[in-house]
Amino acid sequence: MKITIDGSNVNKIGRSIVESSNTLITDVSKLESIISDINTAWDGADELKYVNSMKDKYIKEITEFSKMVQKYGEYLQNVPGAYDLLDETFSNKNINV
Repeated sequence: MKITIDGSNVNKIGRSIVESSNTLITDVSKLESIISDINTAWDGADELKYVNSMKDKYIKEITEFSKMVQKYGEYLQNVPGAYDLLDETFSNKNINV
């Protein structure tokens, strides 16, 4: 049995996912800046509560998500090498039954 994958395509998809996660991280920084601007523009009793809620809940969760997406993209970039190693190791082996 021979396992085959399109290694260059998997690597390309992994790079694309990593780039997308970097874009997401940049967008999170922009969102954080907008939330800080809300803090300076809004004077009211609920202003601090709203800003802290946005930072603690959404910014934190989106940042964790972007890190997870980046790790997945890096994993995909490493997959072709693992398959190549597997193929090299077992390509000349035979199982006698």
